[in-house]
Amino acid sequence: MRQVYGRLGGAWRSGVMQLAGGEGETGLFLIDGLCVQPQARGRGVGSALIEAICTEAAARGFNTVRLDVVDTNPRARSLYERRGFVLDHSTPVGPLGLVFGYSVTHTMVRYL
Repeated sequence: MRQVYGRLGGAWRSGVMQLAGGEGETGLFLIDGLCVQPQARGRGVGSALIEAICTEAAARGFNTVRLDVVDTNPRARSLYERRGFVLDHSTPVGPLGLVFGYSVTHTMVRYL
């Protein structure tokens, strides 16, 4: 957040995200963030990370992996779909869209 929005902008946006976060679901393995450096994109790094995460989740006894992707990142959503994730539901973010620059969060799951 700080890298994109600066120290002050990143700090308050992180606080808002924590307030909006909630407790989370039990029984599934959550990917809370996945980033690949721009110069490494399109080289299989994201696919390798996803497969490693899913392998770890299965080894720990989970049968579902969940992640969220925003509507302004269709390339990431496409990657997740190619790696076996399916749309579970979509959630409008309402006024927070003005703060973060997207309007919908798509929750996707992959059954192991």
